[in-house]
Amino acid sequence: MAFDPDQDSLNPAGGMRVVRHDPVRERRLQWLLVALFISFGVVAYWFGASRVVDESEGLKQDNRQLTTNVARLESQNEKLASRVAVLERSSRIDRQAAENVRVQVRELEQEKAEMSKTMTFYQSVIAPEDLNEGVRLNAFDLMPGDKPNQYRLRVVVSQVSRSNNFLRGGLRVRVTGKQDDKPASFSLLELAGVGDNPALGFRYFQSFPDDRGLMDFELPENFKPESITVNVNIRSGGARNLEESFDWHEELAADVGQK
Repeated sequence: MAFDPDQDSLNPAGGMRVVRHDPVRERRLQWLLVALFISFGVVAYWFGASRVVDESEGLKQDNRQLTTNVARLESQNEKLASRVAVLERSSRIDRQAAENVRVQVRELEQEKAEMSKTMTFYQSVIAPEDLNEGVRLNAFDLMPGDKPNQYRLRVVVSQVSRSNNFLRGGLRVRVTGKQDDKPASFSLLELAGVGDNPALGFRYFQSFPDDRGLMDFELPENFKPESITVNVNIRSGGARNLEESFDWHEELAADVGQK
C-alpha cells in the first residue's frame, strides 16, 4: 500500500490519528474568513446606510409636512386674529353707539322735563288757579348749596290782571335770625349779588335770576337763620304791594323734598 502524504495516517497501534500540517491551506482559510468578514461588514454598512437614508427621507418628509401644517395654522391664526380684531372694533363701535344713544335719550328726557317745568310755570302765570287779581309770589325756591353755609335761591313775581298793565317797583328778600346770640337780619338778594332792592318791571312775571336758574349765596359766619320775608313794592301800574313770610327751615325742607 502506497503512502499518501495528504491523507491522515494511523499509528501502528491504531489509536491516534496524525494530521499533516499544511500552511498553504491555513492561509487560504484565513483569507476566506477575512473576505467573508469584509463582505459581511460591507453588507451591514450598506443595509444600515440604506435604513439611515430611508429614515432620513422619512424624517424630512415628516418635517416638510409639519412645516406645511405650521404654515397653515399660522395663516389660520392670523385670519382668526384679524377677525377677532374686527369683531372687537365692531363691538366697541356698537357699545359706543349704544352709549351715545343712551346719552342722547337722557339729554332728551332732561330737556323734556325742563320744558314740562317751563310749560307748567307759564301756565301757572298765564292761567293761575287763583283768579284774584294782583301781584303774587309765583315761586320761591330755597335749596342747600355745595358747601357748608351755602344756599341757592330763585324768586319769581307775577301778576294776575285782565288789563295786564306794566308794573314797576322793587323787590326785597330778607332773612332774620341770630348771630352770636344777637338778633340779625340780612338781604338774601344782596348776598346773592343782585342788590338789596333790585328793580321790578314786568307785565306778566319777572324772575330772579332771569334764566330760570338759581342764585348762589352764603350766609355770614355764626349766623343762624330763622325766617324769610319777601316784600314786593309796586310804584306804578295800579297793583298793590305784596308781603309774605316763611319759616327758613320749613321752606328749606320743602324745597329739598321737591328737588
